[in-house]
Amino acid sequence: MSIRDIVEKIKGPSPNQVASLRAWLGEWEKDIFIILLIILTAALAFGLGRLTKLEENRVPVRVIEPATLPITESNNTTNTSEAPGLATGKYVGSKGGTKYHFPWCPSAVTIKEGNKVWFATKEEAELAGYSPAKNCPGL
Repeated sequence: MSIRDIVEKIKGPSPNQVASLRAWLGEWEKDIFIILLIILTAALAFGLGRLTKLEENRVPVRVIEPATLPITESNNTTNTSEAPGLATGKYVGSKGGTKYHFPWCPSAVTIKEGNKVWFATKEEAELAGYSPAKNCPGL
């Protein structure tokens, strides 16, 4: 077998083969369409049946409203010991550290409550010897 014979084998179907395939498809076109339509309809019906079975087993979500407390004067006041950052300053530093942060910065969250030092302004923190933290955006 020569290279030329191998190339002839690889080329694919001849024009006569393509023409005969088209003629055969044209002859059976309606039958092929009906068979494909039946297969697709059966697959769709099976899928819908499975979907409805899954929906039957699903537990419905219930929203339970929390009990509301009556608003009194004692409920409206904020206890400063519960929220020291909001009541005492905008910036926080550590007693043993040299950087100040916003209270929501990742480094500020790791400082223990007993070691936190609060500042109202940047200037106040810098006068106390603190510098802005590099990992806290916006400082």
